[in-house]
Amino acid sequence: MEINQPSKQSRKRRHRGFNRWKSSRPISGNWFVLQVPQETEDLLKKEILVKDRIRQLFDRYGILFRDILATELPLFKWSKLFKTLRIMELSGEILSGYFFKDIQGIQFISHQAFRKLNASPLSENAIYWMNATDPVSMCGVGLEALKKQLPARRITTHIVYHGTSVVLISKKKGKKLHFLCSPDAKDIQDYLSFLKVLITREFNPYPRILVEEVNEKPVHESNYQDVLRAFGFVESHNGFVLMLGIGRGSSN
Repeated sequence: MEINQPSKQSRKRRHRGFNRWKSSRPISGNWFVLQVPQETEDLLKKEILVKDRIRQLFDRYGILFRDILATELPLFKWSKLFKTLRIMELSGEILSGYFFKDIQGIQFISHQAFRKLNASPLSENAIYWMNATDPVSMCGVGLEALKKQLPARRITTHIVYHGTSVVLISKKKGKKLHFLCSPDAKDIQDYLSFLKVLITREFNPYPRILVEEVNEKPVHESNYQDVLRAFGFVESHNGFVLMLGIGRGSSN
């Protein structure tokens, strides 16, 4: 019986066909699924959170710039917010520009603050006070113009304003008073009214206010002794004292 042997050309065609089939098959070996780690925080949610922080700061200050955020918590620092501030500016939610002099670098302002700034400037008749560590306090902000007129950012320090002018600085819980007005100033009794609040407030009131120094002089040598007496202070051997039950301090 005669066996037909495949020709050499036929064997080549079969070999090429096998190679084509083999190349279409998956590579052999041990296969397993790679566990790709998921992001710990969704970028969109993170951006929304940053915008909410920025809106809180605008509610507090109205305007934002690098130095005003120097005393804020780490999450509210300029470097954490600047990129999002630019995005909010491009979307039209806020404005950027040069709104106040003596501030270095770019300034961002909310539309509400911009309208208020242009429509109704602060009344020069307004008298108000704040603690040096209050969120709106500019104490400790690294602006040269403010360093010259504002005290250090300490919780025992208070500042009284009349309009845009500082008229009284109280340090060490009232032990040191510094008047930036004359003793016969028309509203000087109103400038002292914050002291009454400190001894009559419901939360953590001061037991008394003891003034030992006025304008860097012992209070007994000061030109403001009559002013303090008129407000309700009583003279003692170590200063002038204001407390509940004596003088005008008992009216509240």
